[in-house]
Amino acid sequence: MVHVCTAVSSLVPLCAAAAAGKRPGSGSSAAVDSAAGNKKPSSKQPKQRGGNTFYDNAPTEQGSALQPMITNSITQISDDSPTDRQELEEIVGEWGGSFNYIQVSAAFSKAAKLRSLRAAESRPLLNQLAVMWDSLLPNAEPRQLANVLWACGKLRYMNPQLWTSTLARYVQLLQNSKQDIPSQELSSALHGMANVALANRGVVPGMAAPAVEAEVREIVKLVCKCATHPFLEGVSPQAISNTLWACAKLRINPGGAALDTLVRGMARPDMREAAEPQALANTLWAASELQRRCGWQPAVKQQVWLQLLGEQQRLKIADRGTPIDVFDAALAVMRLSTAGAADAAGLVISQEFAQQCVLQLLQGKVAQQLQLWDAQAIANSMYACAQLRICDARFLNDAAAFAHKWLPRAVALEVDQVAYACKVLQYGNQQLMAAVLQHSKRLLQQHVRPHESLLRCRLAAQVGCAVAALDMQQLAGDVRELVASSGVARQRDAAASHDSDAGVLHASNVNAGLLGMLWDTHPWLLQHQLLDGQGLAGLLSQQQLEAGRAAAAVFHAQTQQL
Repeated sequence: MVHVCTAVSSLVPLCAAAAAGKRPGSGSSAAVDSAAGNKKPSSKQPKQRGGNTFYDNAPTEQGSALQPMITNSITQISDDSPTDRQELEEIVGEWGGSFNYIQVSAAFSKAAKLRSLRAAESRPLLNQLAVMWDSLLPNAEPRQLANVLWACGKLRYMNPQLWTSTLARYVQLLQNSKQDIPSQELSSALHGMANVALANRGVVPGMAAPAVEAEVREIVKLVCKCATHPFLEGVSPQAISNTLWACAKLRINPGGAALDTLVRGMARPDMREAAEPQALANTLWAASELQRRCGWQPAVKQQVWLQLLGEQQRLKIADRGTPIDVFDAALAVMRLSTAGAADAAGLVISQEFAQQCVLQLLQGKVAQQLQLWDAQAIANSMYACAQLRICDARFLNDAAAFAHKWLPRAVALEVDQVAYACKVLQYGNQQLMAAVLQHSKRLLQQHVRPHESLLRCRLAAQVGCAVAALDMQQLAGDVRELVASSGVARQRDAAASHDSDAGVLHASNVNAGLLGMLWDTHPWLLQHQLLDGQGLAGLLSQQQLEAGRAAAAVFHAQTQQL
């Protein structure tokens, strides 16, 4: 049974995913995009095959039979052999003194592909290669430069000297090159930049933000050139998708015209038909992310978006993608169709079309195996449904049935999203809500950093408000206990004692919507004479209750006008 809901929430949870994407993604998405420090990325990181063929038929030093032998020895190491790491280290140790820029680049790339080599364990080898690379850099060509950037990004290798010098040399060669550079190589460099920034608090090592943005613009400009080629020579769907994904993760808008060009390029018939599910999902996630967070105002005709979300493309994601692809696409569609997704000129796609898309995504083969989905995929998909007011009974029932698998690993933001969705969609599964309450209690018992105080209070408010909205009176005691453990009472006491260093959350600095949700829970407890008949009066100060009453009144008045 599927129906469209018209109920309106009392407060939307923190922005979903992100990711992908933030992780999207993946992405998901996210992602991400993530409001909390322990939040997983909303969007999955895209595949990047840019380093797979960079060394085939690569130039070698003239007259030297040793160079091709070394290159082949590196590239022929199996990526999943138990001895792969040892083999690479032995080659570097024995022949490193004879390496040219091709072999060093090949060794970086191989290290990034070895499944047995963790990022933290790769430092000694990467440091050794970085010394070699520094002396050979002036001779390197764009192909090898892009491959080193891709590999160091994947391995989260944060050597400032390597990043600044390699990027400077790469952009210099691109600007002076008289030959077309394949988009796959260009997107490999962007992919590496985005990955290392994700692991380094959004910063490319050794580089100021303006310099990073300038270099991203130069690279994206060349990808756009490939995307507009009449015969699509030198471009792939994956390269366009990864370029958009990297820009979204770096939070860089390379220019509205450039982003419009990339979206139009992906929507060309040959491209969208050849695109894999992940490339389609990441394109949608990145477009919505760039629009919401980076000030992009698309000048793309609606027909282009309808082509990207055509029947064939939706089925491809729904039946052949991964759970991350599905929720990244669902989140993107929701964002592109809801308020705040576009400027006053109008939304990118209609809400009715978005509802149709999300329903199809959640009724495909991938969503028929929710036992394989993680908490991020479930929570973000439920959040998208709530925002679009669509209620797919089969999806929600399956999500509840498998809650014992995904809920124990859910972080606070994901629990917030699940509670919000149940409230908005009026999905009154008592077993699910009881499990949500118990897991929320466990989360609040964990050690938290001072900046997470508001997140704790928000989680308790959202879950409590959902229980009240669903009128689950048997859970009233758990709600009061959850609010008590959130720290609201401690914050009230701190305010009363004028402790200015305690991170006080009294009425003057608590989010008004949070207090509004707590107020909505308070009269529910009073109305039904639950517990001691005092509601939340013993936990919230009178000032907080009055502020909550005012916030709730404003919200409900605005809701009636919609």
